[in-house]
Amino acid sequence: MCRVRRSLAIAVLHVTCRDGSKNESAGHGNIVALQRGVFQIISNTNPKLDRLAVGQILLNSLNTHVPTMKLDAPDVVQTSSYDEIDQLQIDAVRAHARRLGRPLSILEAGCGQRWTLDLSGVEYTLTGVDLDPVALELRKTKARDLDVAIIGDLCSVELPEASFDVVFSSFVLEHVPRADVALQNFVQWLRPGGLLILRLPERDTARGFLTRVVPHGVHVLFYRHVLGAKSAGQPGYAPYTTYYHPVIGRARLCRFLGERGVRCLCSFGDGFRREGRGVMRLIVRGVVKLTSALSFGRLSSDYSDLLYIAMKESQTENGRR
Repeated sequence: MCRVRRSLAIAVLHVTCRDGSKNESAGHGNIVALQRGVFQIISNTNPKLDRLAVGQILLNSLNTHVPTMKLDAPDVVQTSSYDEIDQLQIDAVRAHARRLGRPLSILEAGCGQRWTLDLSGVEYTLTGVDLDPVALELRKTKARDLDVAIIGDLCSVELPEASFDVVFSSFVLEHVPRADVALQNFVQWLRPGGLLILRLPERDTARGFLTRVVPHGVHVLFYRHVLGAKSAGQPGYAPYTTYYHPVIGRARLCRFLGERGVRCLCSFGDGFRREGRGVMRLIVRGVVKLTSALSFGRLSSDYSDLLYIAMKESQTENGRR
């Protein structure tokens, strides 16, 4: 593990721009080289061991100034379990807390019934916003982990600008008709240098396509009879109606954020994901593979959902634009 971390650190130091240059094309090249270098090291070593450190190392490496630029979507790095995806998010938040050296102010945008991250040892206040009063009431009475609970629409709720160190949103924006407005609000609510963590289904995958074209009632049946969620479709319980606004597509999302001073540092896929059991699992997987094949590979079957870790530019960087 030490050797892997050292190799990653060397790669980061080698390609990170440290001289404050205003040459945007050079800065973009450095970031792309950073991403590719880190991903290459991952592929040549133990994948499960090393991906857990990638988010933290990338975040730590960007303490130095990198010129603001519009970034392409970073390459997708596959993970091997939901625990690993959770750990990547936890590591990113912990690294951010260490860098700031003070308690964090965290916004969970679309908080639902439960908080999925174990941030024990990190001091923070947690604000939750959700449009569903039933889900929010369940969160308040069962989890009891919100310092502030707000019933509101992410597109219209009024929160102070630049008031959160971390904005976290997990499987929410696909359910928002005006996801671009909500995403713009996330950027405004985030402090300079703040961390944006998003988990989203990728709309332009085989599963994303199927989700968009299949009626909502079929989703409810799928949750109940394939995933075993008996409460599916009831008030406060998934699945919720999906809209899949174009802005949540991988390339467009990162471009949208980059134009507003938020850099997508890395993205992680769920290639391990298998839904259902026994024969049903084989059927679901077969349908996804067939959909991908019929699209001539344009709709990927390699993953369904993505984790994005992004950072808003600091005030110093903003002043140099």
